[in-house]
Amino acid sequence: MGTREQIVRTILAGQEAGRRQESPLVCPYPRTSILRRAWIRGYARAHGRSQRGRTTTSAASGNVRPVYAAAGRKVINVG
Repeated sequence: MGTREQIVRTILAGQEAGRRQESPLVCPYPRTSILRRAWIRGYARAHGRSQRGRTTTSAASGNVRPVYAAAGRKVINVG
């Protein structure tokens, strides 16, 4: 089991990977480690924040639409 300091560092490392939009498969900890759970928690927090609420504008129509492509969802034009 990791110490509190190790867990905090691991969460921060996961957040950094999420901000860089790396694959979650780059987690350096084995499945049985509590540090893996901490890393994924930090990753999800940062990656989810970077994807939530982003929008793009279609140059042709000027329509604003949410960006879901990175999450594997279909992008639908609204407007």
